[in-house]
Amino acid sequence: MNKFSKIMIAGVVIGGLLAGCGSNDQTSGNGESEEAPKAANQTDVSNKEEKNEQEEVSKEENGKPLLEEVGQTIEDENGKLELLKINKVNETVDLSPVKMTIKDIKVFKRTDIPQDLANNLNDAFDQNIDPKEGFVYLQVGGDVENTVDKNVSWNGINTIVTDGGQQIDGIFDDFIMDSNELESDMMGKVNGISYGGYLLKDADINKVKIIFAPVYDYESYEEISPEQQVEYTFE
Repeated sequence: MNKFSKIMIAGVVIGGLLAGCGSNDQTSGNGESEEAPKAANQTDVSNKEEKNEQEEVSKEENGKPLLEEVGQTIEDENGKLELLKINKVNETVDLSPVKMTIKDIKVFKRTDIPQDLANNLNDAFDQNIDPKEGFVYLQVGGDVENTVDKNVSWNGINTIVTDGGQQIDGIFDDFIMDSNELESDMMGKVNGISYGGYLLKDADINKVKIIFAPVYDYESYEEISPEQQVEYTFE
């Protein structure tokens, strides 16, 4: 079974709204080695210092703005983008043979967006976004790897639940695409990036629960690894 295709909105969401993403190597933008990711505090799923003043972004990685501190902003063809919250997770979720290293989880606010973008988001996700007021969204990003020489299928994030009571479909509600993302049907010994963007009803969230999909054998579609759940808090 293949992963459901992400919704493509007028071409602008293909990396155009993806902010603060990095490469899948283990070096930072300044050439220094990054801290190795820790093991995530994960569980099998049952039944189966904030800054007051805004800062301008001064760093880029792979040609994309690298927003790392609350209050940082950029302006581009899609309007103004502000980083509201961030958890620099740097942890690996083990869904053997698939390993997903969550680099960070961010909450963004985008305002003064083009009318076409607002229209497309409204049509695709039954929203009522005003171009001036914009929208708030959650971004989950990191690196994914199939560690064995065997073909598998994995749909990434199944569900996200916020402490504000919003439940998000990790497949159908993902509006961000990037051409470098690894496909759900993963051949043996491959690695790449995995990013998702999800519209939020409210920016006032402090915790997110993320449920990752099971991993299946590519040929038989027998389950290899069950769903896994992790929780993270914004400080």
